[in-house]
Order: sequence, then structure tokens, then C-alpha cells
Amino acid sequence: MEIGIILTYQNVFDDEPKPMMEYFKGVGKSKMLRAAQHFTSLQIDHPDFTDMKKFISEFFSGENQEFANQVYSKVHDNEQRMKKPVSIINILSSLKLFEFAYENLSEETTQSEVDIERNIFMGYLLLNQKWVLLQEHMLDTSTRGLPDNLA
Repeated sequence: MEIGIILTYQNVFDDEPKPMMEYFKGVGKSKMLRAAQHFTSLQIDHPDFTDMKKFISEFFSGENQEFANQVYSKVHDNEQRMKKPVSIINILSSLKLFEFAYENLSEETTQSEVDIERNIFMGYLLLNQKWVLLQEHMLDTSTRGLPDNLA
């Protein structure tokens, strides 16, 4: 199996992301825990993990169909441009959803279901961005000073 690219907020959306709490406040702890459970339950070789069209269509409800189509179009564009498989699911981001829910959310839900789907998705991609940037920084610092043929 070829190693894929983890997609981030910047890969999918053109605007500047809001702070993480802006996406997740008002989601409600139980809804966030269900999303985290769903994300962590996907296995790397499971069709729901590797088939991005299926994953996106199953994650978003019918009310978010237009938004889901826009997301899939961006995901597909990234896959074509990078010439590698892409993924949205990242176990570190999935686990961070659990942590965030337990540490920051109450049971009160103030967002609509449509907004919850969008905001969990956008916040998840923002978490991915955090991990990707951290990995890039670690790689950069670990190869600094090495000859070019070893870096």
C-alpha cells in the first residue's frame, strides 16, 4: 500500500481558519465523542478510509450535500496535483477530538446539525494541519546539517 498525504485545512479551504474553539464550541460533548469514535474506528485499509468520496458522502448529511461536493472536489484536486493518495483521517487528530470533548465541551448543543457536521470537519482538518506542521518541523530539525545526499 502506498503511503498517502494527510489533508489539512489549507488543502481544502481557501480562507484563513478560525481558532479551534470557534469550530467546536456549541457542538456538545456526546456529538463530538461520536465523531471521534467514528474517526478512530476506521482502519487504514478499510474502504471507508481509502475511498474519500464514500467517506465524505457518509460523513455529511443530505442537507450538506453541496458543501460535501465542494469538499470532495478539493480533495480530488489535491490527489491529482500531488499524484499520491490522500487521506483525511489521522489517528492523532481523532484522539485529540476525544481529549477536546472531555476537557472543553458540555452536553449543551447550540449549533444546528448542518453546522456541527461542517465545523467538526473543518476543525478536524485544522487538527491535521497542526500535526503535519509539527512533523515537518521535526523532520527539518532532524535533517539539519546532514549532507544533501543523506537528508
